[in-house]
Amino acid sequence: MLIRLTSKDNRVLKQVRSLGKRKYREANRKFVLEGKKAVSEALAYGASPQFLVVADSFAAKPDWSPIMNKALERQVTVYQVTDALFASLAQTEEPQGILIVVGQQEWSWGDLSHRTKPFWVIIDGLQDPGNLGTIIRTAAAVNVDGLILTTDTVDAYNPKTIRSTMGAVLRTRLVQKVLPHDVVHRCRDLGLPIVVADPKGALPYYQWDFTQGMALVIGNESKGPNQVFLESAAARVVIPMPGQIDSLNAGVAASLLMFERVRQQGNITPFLV
Repeated sequence: MLIRLTSKDNRVLKQVRSLGKRKYREANRKFVLEGKKAVSEALAYGASPQFLVVADSFAAKPDWSPIMNKALERQVTVYQVTDALFASLAQTEEPQGILIVVGQQEWSWGDLSHRTKPFWVIIDGLQDPGNLGTIIRTAAAVNVDGLILTTDTVDAYNPKTIRSTMGAVLRTRLVQKVLPHDVVHRCRDLGLPIVVADPKGALPYYQWDFTQGMALVIGNESKGPNQVFLESAAARVVIPMPGQIDSLNAGVAASLLMFERVRQQGNITPFLV
């Protein structure tokens, strides 16, 4: 169904604006995806699309027709607005003119443990939404079994995080606001070794067996991981850096460590050896 909206005070448009704040995203279990690629993925990959908003300028493009047809096929209501109204909704400086409101996917511990020895990535206290977005996108690329965010971590559905994921959040099994102690107990129950990324660690990361089931912990940018993870760690791995730098961006470090699993599974020689 295609509906024309003309008032900035329309309840639908108010809802879109409200989802810029975490408390409303959590209360409504919804978030916003912007841009042609992200909207197309939301319609294609089994997400829970609620409704779509398109600006007049985008609706005049050839790209619009296949997206509209897919939306109507999935019985997603489409609201068309002026470019000025759309600009009042957009979280980007140069909006593409299309967004979709999507229901947050509900994942359980069982979903994250669908394999006997899963590969989990634990994000503990990370604060930068861009870094988290990079990690989510990499986790989807590596096909991790579960991405677990502890209580003090930035919201996975923060608009900046969502933009960084480029739609990959739709392909990631993700749970949020989990207590570190609960994560440790779950790992013990499944027999998963906890491996902490630690600049002060003694073990070069490529010497650890990443092909096994495990939980990789990425900590806060400045404080590092919670003490409960350090005390429970089977290993503290470090990324050797021969240059005059003492640490890496958290998103870069996490991506390098996650792809070590792919490298080891393919028996590829590490470049640092």
